[in-house]
Amino acid sequence: MSRQAAVRRTRKGLMPVMLAAIVLIVGAAVAAKQHGGSKSQVSAAEDLQYVWSLADMIPTSTATVSNGHHWLLRYDVDGMRSGQALRAAGLLGLHKADASTEGAAGQQAETDTYVGTIDTDTESAGIIDGDADTNTNNSSQQTAVEVSMLIHTDHNSTSSVIVVKPPSSVGVDGLQTVANTIEQAVHEAGGQYEYSFRVSGTAAPDNTVDKMQSLKQLFTDVVAKSDAVLVENYEDKEGMTISESRFSPHIERTMKTGGKTSNLQLTVHLDSESTALDWVIGVPVITGDYTEAD
Repeated sequence: MSRQAAVRRTRKGLMPVMLAAIVLIVGAAVAAKQHGGSKSQVSAAEDLQYVWSLADMIPTSTATVSNGHHWLLRYDVDGMRSGQALRAAGLLGLHKADASTEGAAGQQAETDTYVGTIDTDTESAGIIDGDADTNTNNSSQQTAVEVSMLIHTDHNSTSSVIVVKPPSSVGVDGLQTVANTIEQAVHEAGGQYEYSFRVSGTAAPDNTVDKMQSLKQLFTDVVAKSDAVLVENYEDKEGMTISESRFSPHIERTMKTGGKTSNLQLTVHLDSESTALDWVIGVPVITGDYTEAD
């Protein structure tokens, strides 16, 4: 399978997984809004490293490219007016994108998007990056990690969003470096943040058991290692999808959902065409980009 075809299949496979996740996310989002309070200043670095180790426990389908894992890291920032947000964007080396957005009928504040990249070291040991194979010798090279920042231009607004989309060639150390760089910039600009992230991939089902059981056992090792207690779950037997909210004592980031604390969301869907298992792990829930519903 070509890299382009694999990416298209990944995006298609994510759609039912994300839809199932929304069932649990809606309640969690309402609870988080009602909970209020100040933004957390805990770094995402340790949680990223821990969840990276969980994702590595899931067998990767041979039809995927690289390690088969796709990451998205998001920061919801508060406490920075537009001038402070622009300073944070400057510290990150971001520049204004060509287009800006405006809400319908002026109901939402205008926003500007700033984009750029943060360079991080990548171990290039036979990793497929882009359309070319890298050197098979172990060496360190600079890899650009895509970063975008949504800034409200309304002077009364103090919120902004930062989204990170690393290429599959970036390792956990590189991802942690990017997180630390963003958090430092937000701190220096006077802001506070809450982070969320997701990692997704594709696994081959266990054909020795029935389909629903194959879905249920995909996260068996993940749940065991993380000591994750079930908080809420959703099953769609017809659509072959399972989504669970859990609490793990090994993950710092938490939120309230249904009056209970959770910090780990696990969702898996059986693709009817490829029979592959499309899965997503989210902290504290499966997060989305502000520009697309992928």
